Amino acid sequence: MIRVHVITVVGGVGVNILPQTLRHYRALGVESFFVIIHLHAIDRPFVARVRAMAAACGVAIESIVIDRDANRVQRLAKQRIMQARPDEWFLPIDADEFQTYPAGLMATLADCDRQGYDHVCGALVDRVSGDGTLAPLRPQDSVWTQYPLGGYVTYPLLGGDPRKVVALKGRVTMGVGNHVAYSSTGCPLSRHVVPVHHFKWVGTLLPYLRKRCEDYRRLNKPWWIESDRCVRYFERHGRLDLADPRFLIAPCEPDYAAWGKVIASIADLNERWGRDQTPRDEVFRVY
Repeated sequence: MIRVHVITVVGGVGVNILPQTLRHYRALGVESFFVIIHLHAIDRPFVARVRAMAAACGVAIESIVIDRDANRVQRLAKQRIMQARPDEWFLPIDADEFQTYPAGLMATLADCDRQGYDHVCGALVDRVSGDGTLAPLRPQDSVWTQYPLGGYVTYPLLGGDPRKVVALKGRVTMGVGNHVAYSSTGCPLSRHVVPVHHFKWVGTLLPYLRKRCEDYRRLNKPWWIESDRCVRYFERHGRLDLADPRFLIAPCEPDYAAWGKVIASIADLNERWGRDQTPRDEVFRVY
C-alpha cells in the first residue's frame, strides 16, 4: 500500500485558496495532510480562521511556527516530519500549487516504486486571468475558471526557477523552494513530468511581494530580487502582457497547449543549472 502525504506551510496572504487546495489533493487520493501555519508574530484570529478552513475539509493543523524566515521554517518543518517517515511519499506544496498527474497520482508513485525512483519532478504552469490582470480570488468560485489561461511566467519575467519537486520519499533532501532534490535516483522527465498549476497571479500578489522584498532584504537573502522584478513589472504595465511570446500564454482546457515547450525549457535548465541554487548569472530586464 502506498503511503502518501501532503505537506504545506501556509502564511497570512493568499490563504483563502486553502480549502480548494485541500479538496484538490483529496480528489487525487491523498488522505494524510500536514498543514503548518507560519507567522511572523502570533495572530490568534488568523490561526482560528485557518483551523476552521482546514477542519471543514477534514484536516487538522499540524503545528504553528513563529519565525521571520519562511524558508527556514519550511526546511526545518519538512525535515522534522519527513525524515521520521523515510520510505513514505510526500507531496511538498505551496497552497497555490495544484499538481495534476496525467497517469494518476497513485499509478505514478507505484510506477516509481517499481523502478526504484525516489522523487518526481514537474514544472509550473502559471495560471492567469482572462485579461492578464491580477484579479481578486473569489474563494467561493473555482480557481480553474477564474484563471483560465496558462503561461510560463516565473522564469522569463522573474528569473525564478520554474522546476518543482512534486513528490519524494521522506529521506530525500530538497533545495530551497522545493525546486530541486539532492538524489541521483529521480524519475526521468521522459517517464513522468507533472504540471503544477500555479495560482499565484491574484489580487493579493503585489502587497505580498512588497512585504517579501522587505523581509528578505533585511535577512540579506537574494530572493527579494525576483519579487522586486515582479512588482516593478506590474507597476509599469498594470497587467501581464498576454501577447508577449516569452510567456507562452495559452488555454488550459482540457490541457495547457504549450506544455511541450515548458518541458523542453526545464530540460535545458537541468543541463545548465543542475542542482545549483545560487543566484543566476543571466541578466533579466524588466519590460
